Amino acid sequence: MNMKNLFKQVDQFIKKNEYNEALAQLNKLNRQYPDNVEVLLKRADLLYKLQKYTNALNDYNQSVNKGVENTEEVKAKIEIITNIIKYQGADIYASTNLHNDPWLDE
Repeated sequence: MNMKNLFKQVDQFIKKNEYNEALAQLNKLNRQYPDNVEVLLKRADLLYKLQKYTNALNDYNQSVNKGVENTEEVKAKIEIITNIIKYQGADIYASTNLHNDPWLDE
C-alpha cells in the first residue's frame, strides 16, 4: 500500500473518531518511514487534537529539524503548544503579587 492510501486510511479512522487506531497507524508509518516529515506532521496534529501536547511538540520539533517546508506554520504551532504546556503547569495561586494578573507573571 502506498503512502497516499495509508494517509487516506488514517483520515478515515479520524473521521470515525477512532483516534487510537489512527495513532497506531501513524506510529507504524513513522517506524517504516522515520525521515518522512508528512507522517510526523500528521501524527503531531492528531496528538495535539488528543491533548498529548508534549508528544505533539516533539513531533513538530522533529519535523522542523528534518526540514519541513512550511516552517513558519509549524513554529507557530510549537509556540502555541509551548504556551499551553507552560500554563497547564502554572499555579495561579502561587503568585505572591496578588494585585496583578498572575497569568502575566514570568
